[in-house]
Amino acid sequence: MLDKLPLEIFCMINEKVDIIGRASLRKVSKTLRKNMLHSRAHYEDVQLDLTKKRITLTVDSLKISWGCLPRVTVLEVHGRKWKTRPMNFIESAQMDMGILFSSRNTTIKNLTIYGFSPVELDYQFWEFFPVPMKVQKLFVAATGICHVQRAMEAVQPGVLKQLNVHFFVGHMRVPKLDVSIDPLFKLQQWKQLEEFVMEQGSIESSCFPFLAHLKISEVSGDPAAVDLVRLRDAVLTSETFQILKIDAHYNGLYQDYCAFDVLGGKNLVSDSETKKFINQIPNGGELLVKCSKKMCEFYRKC
Repeated sequence: MLDKLPLEIFCMINEKVDIIGRASLRKVSKTLRKNMLHSRAHYEDVQLDLTKKRITLTVDSLKISWGCLPRVTVLEVHGRKWKTRPMNFIESAQMDMGILFSSRNTTIKNLTIYGFSPVELDYQFWEFFPVPMKVQKLFVAATGICHVQRAMEAVQPGVLKQLNVHFFVGHMRVPKLDVSIDPLFKLQQWKQLEEFVMEQGSIESSCFPFLAHLKISEVSGDPAAVDLVRLRDAVLTSETFQILKIDAHYNGLYQDYCAFDVLGGKNLVSDSETKKFINQIPNGGELLVKCSKKMCEFYRKC
């Protein structure tokens, strides 16, 4: 386990050094980078918090975190804290993460990036990742779709399976409702996704058909009738689709009666609360569409 730790942490654990300067950090970086390029490192969880200025990672169930305070940098390993000389968080993080993730063999099971304030938007924090990472599950809390796009571009194609996005709704740089996720559709990482969850905000109506290839997705939005039809048609020909849930209560999708009628198929239930439709899937199975006052759900039944 210790051979997977950042070298500066490894040195402090063994030598019990309480104060380590910037020069020492730079000195060990070259050696660590050289070693990691010839080894395979696996991180269970990596969290980059730009609001609290803290980096946390877990290696073999050992949780390590370090961050910057106004006058001192504090490093914590297994409850023990070390203090270093003052260093700019972004400068420190770029160096530390550049060391940690410089190997193309590095894998991360869960990567979390959050905390984009107006000031932090100016930081080139994507330089933290010197090479595309092998990330299986990505969580991004951001103020704009551009941050999600950059995070996905930092992930190697063919590895990412789950994407969870949280938009800070009400932030002065974020519209309260429609968010276009068009920039993601052209990415190879998006085409290979299996699960997508978007919390807060709502995606633009025209984006819904692009969710058909996903196994599971949960989003908010107010799809128009024509977009529901396009989504249904895309789902009927999809070989991977399983579940799609749309939180559609913002503009009262349920009140747009024609939006349900155009879905066609066999009407299973029609009452004041819920409407259900079922369509035959050409390559086998059935597509169940359930609409209520707050939700529109698509299910594939084998």
